[in-house]
Amino acid sequence: MVIEINTKFPIEWNKTYYLVTNEKIEIYKKCDVCNDTGLTNIEDEKSYCPKCVVDFFGYNPDIIDIKIKNELLKFCLYNISIEENDIRLIFKDITNEHSYSFFTFYKEDFNTMINNDGYQLFYNYNDAVEKINELAKK
Repeated sequence: MVIEINTKFPIEWNKTYYLVTNEKIEIYKKCDVCNDTGLTNIEDEKSYCPKCVVDFFGYNPDIIDIKIKNELLKFCLYNISIEENDIRLIFKDITNEHSYSFFTFYKEDFNTMINNDGYQLFYNYNDAVEKINELAKK
């Protein structure tokens, strides 16, 4: 069943859509105190590494690289929320049986189907793969 909402592509129940994600992964310099174990021996007593604890609570460790991880996930329409002047499309991750993610697209996202987090929803698989390949070249 096609839902009559003005979007970039038709919105249908029981249709698989494809979401392209891009997660920023920061790679840090190894801790020179504990070698990234998070623990150290001080006076023959194990304790948390003093440098890593500082890092965890706000110290900005040395970032040596930033990688972008792109994924292609499967989603289906889960819910349509309609309020006064607002319509939201909520999609559920169906990539595997352990997926519990939901993404919301607001009325202002409908022309591009790119949500507030920068994730783009695609109607067909080939367009999504093309986008993944394009992002991989950057």
